[in-house]
Amino acid sequence: MDAPMHAWETEQSAAVGDQAREHTEAAHTPLWVLAAAGLLSCTALAAVCWMSGHVHPDPTLQTVARFLHVAALVVGLGAVLAVDWSPSCGCRDSAAWPTS
Repeated sequence: MDAPMHAWETEQSAAVGDQAREHTEAAHTPLWVLAAAGLLSCTALAAVCWMSGHVHPDPTLQTVARFLHVAALVVGLGAVLAVDWSPSCGCRDSAAWPTS
C-alpha cells in the first residue's frame, strides 16, 4: 500500500501535470529552423577550427585567456555547489524525505 502523500508531493505532482498540458499545447519548432541552426553551428565550429591554426596570440593574451578560462570554471562550479547546498532547496530537510 502506498504511503500517504506529503503536501510538497501534491504540489509537485500538480505542477508537473500543468507543465505536461502546456507542453502538449505548445507549437513545435519548424524543421527548417532546426536545420538552419545546425548548419550555422557546424559552420561556426569549422571557422573556429580553421582560425585556431592560423591565429597566434602574443604571450600576454594567452595568459589573460588562461586566467579567464580558470575563473569561468571556478565561478561555474561554485554556482553549482551554491545551488546544491542552498538551504532553500529543501535537500537538508529530513521531514521532506519519504520514510518508507
